[in-house]
Amino acid sequence: MARVIEVDNLIHNRNLSVGKDLSSFLNHHLQRRLQGSSLQPVSGLYWREDYFGIENVSYWREATKEQKDDILFSLNQSLLEEAVYIEKCGMTYTSKMGLLARENDERSLYQILSADEAIHFQLFSRFTLAPLSEHWHQPFLVLLDEAVHEADYSSLIFIAQVLLEGFGLSHYHELLKFTPHSEMREVLTLVLKDEAIHHGSGLKMTRRYPLLKEKEAFLFEIMGRFMEQIRLGPARVAAALSRAYGGFRHQDFAKVFQDMDAATKISGQISILLNLLAQHSEGVDVVGFLAAHHLTTPYSSEAFGWEMIRGGYG
Repeated sequence: MARVIEVDNLIHNRNLSVGKDLSSFLNHHLQRRLQGSSLQPVSGLYWREDYFGIENVSYWREATKEQKDDILFSLNQSLLEEAVYIEKCGMTYTSKMGLLARENDERSLYQILSADEAIHFQLFSRFTLAPLSEHWHQPFLVLLDEAVHEADYSSLIFIAQVLLEGFGLSHYHELLKFTPHSEMREVLTLVLKDEAIHHGSGLKMTRRYPLLKEKEAFLFEIMGRFMEQIRLGPARVAAALSRAYGGFRHQDFAKVFQDMDAATKISGQISILLNLLAQHSEGVDVVGFLAAHHLTTPYSSEAFGWEMIRGGYG
């Protein structure tokens, strides 16, 4: 009997509906994790302009109420789509790692983490405001999908659990801090507790399986592309504003970058990332690679504007 299994992340599958034959089973387990709370999301938006940091953006202040409503709807949906797709990738990642594991404790660990990811996926799916868009609209999701399919065991541990889940903890903390909705707060609190465990176990696992020197070219490529996404900072916000105004030129994008003081926030995010890399990438000089390719500093406002145009956001 063949023992080769081809992993398919199914990230292209945008169906979030739950079949009637499985709904009661899934709801039972979700409510158990949420201590019996309602699974019905509240109406309205989960994050307002204070989360996105656009209060001082001139194009936001000058927008009509209809434009502002459209912008916030788009930004909320984009955040939720990203969360859903990330948790979908998490299910594939943990399933793959469970199959690749050669020790019983490792296989048990990844099967337990896989259950967490499936619960997160189901929970975030129920808060989406509209049908999911294609994942290729978000370059980070394309990158994550490639990593899940192509990375080796040790590289996957580092990319997914050490780096992305470690970095993601600060992201989910911010989402929790700025949402006024009790149902979303409960979900984010649960997710944060689980992700802290996922990250912590990843730190232990990367000591068992250090990064391999012969795999550094793949790791450098993934990290370089990920850092480019960090440096693009307010791309999501700038793109939503551009759509509301019927298209921006590069100087309009540059103005958004300036108004948001985006370089300051991006510098903080880069510091978090570089700290994780410096502590946990022994034997492979990822930080040196990023520095050599000038990827450890934010874009200037002008450069950000041109990158947005080059990326087709105008």
